[in-house]
Amino acid sequence: MSMPPAADHQSDLRLTPTALSQFIRLDACRRFLWFQLHPQATHALQQRYGTHPRPLSPLLAEAGQRFEQEVIRTLATHHRVIELRECAPSETVTALRAVGREPVILTQAALEGCIGGWWLQGRADLIEVVRDRQGGLHALVADIKASREERLEHRVQVALYTLLLEDVSRRAGLPLQRSVGAVVHRDDARAFRTLHDPELHFDLAPYRQLALHLLDGPDAPLAEVRAADLDALPFALGTHCDGCFFNEICLPRAAERADLALIPEVSRPLRAALHAHDIRDLYALADLYMPSGAEAWQPNPRHAARLALLQRDPLLAGQIERLAARARAVLKRLDPTLDAPVLLPDAPPAPLPNRTAYPHLIELLLDLQVDDLTGGVYLAAALVRGPQEERCITRLSAAPPLPELEAALLTEFAQALETALRQVAADDAPPLHLTVYDRRAQRVGAGGLHPPYAAPSVAGGAGRLAGGAAAGASRDLRAAAGDCARSAQPTPDLRLAPCRGYCGLAARGQLRLDHRHA
Repeated sequence: MSMPPAADHQSDLRLTPTALSQFIRLDACRRFLWFQLHPQATHALQQRYGTHPRPLSPLLAEAGQRFEQEVIRTLATHHRVIELRECAPSETVTALRAVGREPVILTQAALEGCIGGWWLQGRADLIEVVRDRQGGLHALVADIKASREERLEHRVQVALYTLLLEDVSRRAGLPLQRSVGAVVHRDDARAFRTLHDPELHFDLAPYRQLALHLLDGPDAPLAEVRAADLDALPFALGTHCDGCFFNEICLPRAAERADLALIPEVSRPLRAALHAHDIRDLYALADLYMPSGAEAWQPNPRHAARLALLQRDPLLAGQIERLAARARAVLKRLDPTLDAPVLLPDAPPAPLPNRTAYPHLIELLLDLQVDDLTGGVYLAAALVRGPQEERCITRLSAAPPLPELEAALLTEFAQALETALRQVAADDAPPLHLTVYDRRAQRVGAGGLHPPYAAPSVAGGAGRLAGGAAAGASRDLRAAAGDCARSAQPTPDLRLAPCRGYCGLAARGQLRLDHRHA
């Protein structure tokens, strides 16, 4: 079923700064915008697939509200705070008119206005306003985020609120002279005290320009999506889809249409290149090559001319055979009678360890899980496998992993891991193979573990497995991964190794065990 664009006008739509911020967070997914702009068609799709929008997790929502209340309580000790959560936009204007020479902080102030021909409405978390001697208004617009790190979409959201505030002020005849943007996010290094902390502020200009690019002009994403058919919009399924309200529509619809997005390797640019050659679904892609025997794989003679063009395409050259094989593998799940290759053509050698070549090898399989609320590691697990025996290590936090608990968990895990490595080792310098389950776990291991956590030495010259400020630590996994990324060739200590079926972080090196300190 093709979904045509709706007939309502831009002025009839109600967009929010939050929705545009989510669009950026979701890797600029045009389909997300389409769902926002076509509520009736989206509702029909939800009914068809038996889905419904997934709200934010109650735990995450509660954590965000709790942090917001803490910030407001802190501000209320030094400033006059006016709560506007249940108030209409007209009451925001009334509150702005009443501002004098003493700063006033408006919380959850309703703002609505027209930006780039689109009507936006939303509630700003914090607006601090004060008048100068000439009666002009100066505003600091801030958004409160419970996340530990500030991201691009947070600043764009604040920029949109400042644009709305300027439009409201212009229409109400308020002399707004200047706007400042800020983001208050959870930071364990320092407690929040005031909005006047320069570290919270940022230059609004580039983010306002980005916000206007989203909204204004015929080439803006909103204009593109407004007139488009849903299935004509390029998209790619990935981990970013986990945070989308509408992901329960995209997956069954992609399977129903045998969409190219079902192949993990097909990014949006690659999809556009395939569309340019009139390859629009898995069947068309799979038909380019055909099986010949048990493992043989040959070009389909019916598509010889098209294959010649595809091999000259700068994006597709050299990988069209592998993409066709993947398409057949995906289609085989939908139709078991279809022939599909067992192994991908031109697949790189698997980085899995070879015990025949390295009889004293130690395999270390590492898994790290992060709590969504605190951002801390709550689960650290490892399987240590040696020539004759293996050890399984699991450490689970008994409470939400705040920094102190996270540090204790990781320190205990590191000590247990070092003990296990010594126990399974057959000699003093066995080769080591480290595997992390997926790229997300790799990011947690490489970037989510911060000093000062002690950890075992895992490779000669490669330093520490995690953490690194402890005495004697030479460098941590984050530094090793950075060295690997900067190197054109895989190093003997650490390399990013895509395995068949998943991507793992493989580290190869010598494990130096000093038994004098055992």
